[in-house]
Amino acid sequence: MQIFNQNKSIFFLTCFLILSGCINESKTDRDFNKIVESFTSKKNNFSKTRNRLSEEYIFSELSVVKNELNKLRSVIYEDLSNEEKVDYKFIESLLVGKEIRYEDIQSWKRDPRDYMNFRQISSTINGAKTCKDKITFLTEYLPIIQEDLKSGSKQLVEYVPRFQELGLYMAKNSNVIFDEEINKFFESCSSITQDEKNQIKSISSQIINELKIFTNYIENILPNREESTFSIGKSTYNKMLKYQFLLEYDDETLWEFGWQE
Repeated sequence: MQIFNQNKSIFFLTCFLILSGCINESKTDRDFNKIVESFTSKKNNFSKTRNRLSEEYIFSELSVVKNELNKLRSVIYEDLSNEEKVDYKFIESLLVGKEIRYEDIQSWKRDPRDYMNFRQISSTINGAKTCKDKITFLTEYLPIIQEDLKSGSKQLVEYVPRFQELGLYMAKNSNVIFDEEINKFFESCSSITQDEKNQIKSISSQIINELKIFTNYIENILPNREESTFSIGKSTYNKMLKYQFLLEYDDETLWEFGWQE
């Protein structure tokens, strides 16, 4: 009877542990699946956000990223399946990449090129989209470009000579986009109305004026700011290697590996 009772106790204990394991595993799966679903359902609104390069917006994005990382890291990694572990590392690498960009590198403080996102304009108006789509794009995107330039004149506070040189060259050669290229687009788009032309010309003219202010800031004011460097530092570099690029090397072992190869 005593042996029977012992076996009975062992049986119930085993069942309890199995059920507990199943419950914990299913909870881990549910939590992780919610994170994956939330992550994959997010849309990239960078091209449509008016104040996208303001420090206020950037730091609000950093707060969101940190919150998402905390949720992800609250999941028990060891309880995930092999496939889920791959997803976990992939999501973590993307989030850490943003965290590093927003918190550690902060290139918007020293690189003028961050504020001149003009390539999308040329590629769109010279691309295969319809005239209607191009007009919609210009009326929505050009005001954002103007805000970008305004943010640049306020937020560039560190002088990196090479960045200043490249930024100045880019700024001085960008007027053609808002003058010649847009005028050529008008000629190629027969369906555009006069009101639409006037609207696009007006904001283009404002951008050209804002670009002059920005160019003057880069050329004459930025060099008087505190001189800085484009180096991101050892700590940030190692964080990038481990969590963003998922490498097992640090700055020293990667250097050694490179020489061995």
